[in-house]
Amino acid sequence: GKMKYVSFFEWLERNQEQVAAVFHGIHVQASRMAITTNAGAATPEEAIENEQKVMLLKLTSQDSSDRTILGGLERAELAQRSHDATAESHSLWKRQGFDDLSSGAMQWKFLLRQ
Repeated sequence: GKMKYVSFFEWLERNQEQVAAVFHGIHVQASRMAITTNAGAATPEEAIENEQKVMLLKLTSQDSSDRTILGGLERAELAQRSHDATAESHSLWKRQGFDDLSSGAMQWKFLLRQ
């Protein structure tokens, strides 16, 4: 069971943009349907107004979903960079720590010999 989850999340990570695009398409269709079903336009003016509402919704939701996708990708990239930098620092600190210990040991040996 656990392996299936792992491979799913790996797949989701690789296909994040396509998944977001699909959900965005669903969102646009749903909001368009909500507007057109609510409004049986009595006049051409109302019909135009309703179509403009749909277009506005489409524009704003497209923009915000793009921002969400980009934000997600940027956060993932930032997290990876931070993780890499931390790992690098850790190995550097370890090396320096061992260097300090060995040079300390050498100094003790030298002092004790005298």
